Amino acid sequence: MNLTATYRWGKETNSVSDLIFDKSGRFLTVAWTDGISLLDLARREEIRFHHTDELVWSVAATLTGDRIVAGLADGTTRLWETAGGSFLGTLSKQVGAVRSVAISPDGEFLATGGDDAIIRQWQLPDVKPNSQPLRIMTGHTRAIYDLVYVPNSQYLISASEDETVKLWNRATGEMVRSFDPHFRSVVTIAASQDGHVFATASWGTDVKLWRVNDGTLVRSLQAHLSGIGRGSIAFTSNSQVLFVGTGSGAIYCWNVSDGNLQLTLTEHEDALEALALSANDRWLASGSLDGEVILWTVAMS
Repeated sequence: MNLTATYRWGKETNSVSDLIFDKSGRFLTVAWTDGISLLDLARREEIRFHHTDELVWSVAATLTGDRIVAGLADGTTRLWETAGGSFLGTLSKQVGAVRSVAISPDGEFLATGGDDAIIRQWQLPDVKPNSQPLRIMTGHTRAIYDLVYVPNSQYLISASEDETVKLWNRATGEMVRSFDPHFRSVVTIAASQDGHVFATASWGTDVKLWRVNDGTLVRSLQAHLSGIGRGSIAFTSNSQVLFVGTGSGAIYCWNVSDGNLQLTLTEHEDALEALALSANDRWLASGSLDGEVILWTVAMS
């Protein structure tokens, strides 16, 4: 595997908080401290900016790509129309920040989580401003930092400040399993595309891989990590490689099957806050605390 930094872009007065590619791999959405940008990858330019009056913690795109959903520090979940950029309204308002928004791979569900420790789930594509959630999931005792739907399954996974990771049945809202993977706050999670494995990371220096079906530990990955930012882990589409962004700005690339470190990327000068891979693994995007976004060309060996 080889990665080349092909494009740099950023805003010196902002920090990056999240990154997502659309399904076609043509556009990259960037969440900042003051808004959301849409970057055209072919033209290498920002084609739209949605200004917000609050920090944007998390962004997600619907399966059809027609809407962008964002969770903000003021407790709102907001909706935008992608093509024209129109603001569609506020989906909901909760107490404390909305730190994570997630859309299931099949496009059926939207989930949000944040400071109030409650997971709210809506049915797609019928979500409209001020609509009520389909179901509420409770069990965490402190802020929810990250949410991810497991591909090819009925599971939703949540990571929390209460040091637990919980596995939920998305169809019923019932909690299937709860465990303490790091014995400290769990800041980010990612699920492999085959739905067999998920990764967890804490404020500490390790990343752990777990089996989805029974919650057993597969292995721990350590490479003198200097802290891991929320949203800074990502699997390739073949589920064989895991990227991890660190507090030093380095990006580590691990082989999932044997745990060997394949590659270390050191182009960033500040802490990594977000990583995203395009659906075809052509691009890796990384965003840092100093507001720099790097677009990497990925060549799979």
